[in-house]
Amino acid sequence: MKRFILRITVFLIVISLMLPPLFALGYTKEAEGEAALLQEGNYNVKSLNAAEISLSAKALSSVEEAIYNGLKQEKARIELGDYNVPDTDIEDILANVINDNADLFFVSSSFGYSYYSDHTVAALVPQYAITGDALEEAQEIFDSGVQRALAEITPDMSDLQKALTIHDYICSLANYPTVYDENGNFVPALDKDIYHSAYGFFLNHTVVCAGYTLAYSYLLGLLGIECEYVASDPMSHAWNKLKIDGKWYNADLTFDDSDEGNDETTYGSMLHSYFLKSDSYFASNAGIVWHYGGTTFDGCSATSTDYDNAFWNDVTARIYSVDGYYYYLDPPASSSVYVILKKRSQSGTETNVCPGFSSTSLTYSGAFFDENDEQHVYTYKDCLARLCYLDGRFYVAYTRNLVSVLKDGTKYTITPISTYPTGLGDNGKGNLLYHLYNTDNALYELDKEEYFSSHITAQKGVNYNNYPDINLDGVINGKDYAKIYKAKNS
Repeated sequence: MKRFILRITVFLIVISLMLPPLFALGYTKEAEGEAALLQEGNYNVKSLNAAEISLSAKALSSVEEAIYNGLKQEKARIELGDYNVPDTDIEDILANVINDNADLFFVSSSFGYSYYSDHTVAALVPQYAITGDALEEAQEIFDSGVQRALAEITPDMSDLQKALTIHDYICSLANYPTVYDENGNFVPALDKDIYHSAYGFFLNHTVVCAGYTLAYSYLLGLLGIECEYVASDPMSHAWNKLKIDGKWYNADLTFDDSDEGNDETTYGSMLHSYFLKSDSYFASNAGIVWHYGGTTFDGCSATSTDYDNAFWNDVTARIYSVDGYYYYLDPPASSSVYVILKKRSQSGTETNVCPGFSSTSLTYSGAFFDENDEQHVYTYKDCLARLCYLDGRFYVAYTRNLVSVLKDGTKYTITPISTYPTGLGDNGKGNLLYHLYNTDNALYELDKEEYFSSHITAQKGVNYNNYPDINLDGVINGKDYAKIYKAKNS
């Protein structure tokens, strides 16, 4: 009997010791939260790091990895009970995961979670803005857009050239939508969430600053280049910081997109005033617009001024990196310009590829308010000459001409155009596109099949046009058509 009573006593003691943890783990409370997401237009975000929360850096990384994997798998519930995450930190942690991973464009800022009596999170219950077949279709658009952008990169490019190429690619295609009324007042109803996401860029290239920023950081991340977002709540604005050769720099693609706010993409037309600039440059009016109030990551101070006065500062057309060299149009800042196609080595040596082109430039002016609500008027000159690289040659649109230039400097006339060009690019399927100034931004496409049909069997000097000679063998024949057809139907 005594032995039986002893066993019962031991059993009860063990049960009593287990009750608190069983109670804590078995009963949870439910709550809701709202993450501050750039992709939903919220610029009041934190640059989260382990020093700001009670988790160690290693623990924070593990939690973020678990949340990311769960979101990518579209889980209805992500178990976090093993990570001891304080419920006061879950909003910021979730926001950091989504803001750092633009491929989570389908996740909503609203979420639920359950927590234990010690206020550690048991599970995250995310909400998804896009689900099912719609998400599958959106993911295909996102992935194909990413691959199209990465196709601009070649193995011989340095990290700087990769960053410049993706900068110019986004600025060449992106269009900042009109979200203001005729009096210049911001209209919230016109500011859709999709404009703030990287998905918005890959869908139809229509994005506001957050979309530029998230697309750029995502693409550079895939290229192995460290790139962070910077968000300014007082400016309602976002831009990037990226690391090149061990140093951090600022890049603001929104302000470098010279066709911002006209509801139409202007291919190949952009500024480079805000590419790889120091914090001091961004905090001054050197780049036209002051930047202030930005939240960024620890250790991302951009103290280097290496590129504050870079060669690209006055270039208003796309810059191409080919065979390790930079190719760009060098226009002096005057009303009448003689544009030269330059070839520049990475060490800074420059040569002229061919004789220049007579063009013209226009002066644009605008105004903005700084952090003290003081208005500043700025001007910049835009040379009306554009550059595109396609099929192993350069195309230059200037005045009323479109010419091709081979890398050895040989120049061919492609076609006359009716007035000054404001944009030049390609449609991703082998055809050139160009815009004309003062014609409601009219867009024209040069169909290679039509050029092929009118120049087939032509040789140099005999009804020859360089445009449909895809393989550059001096003869226009079936070999060229096969490549034209393949590009058109890819």
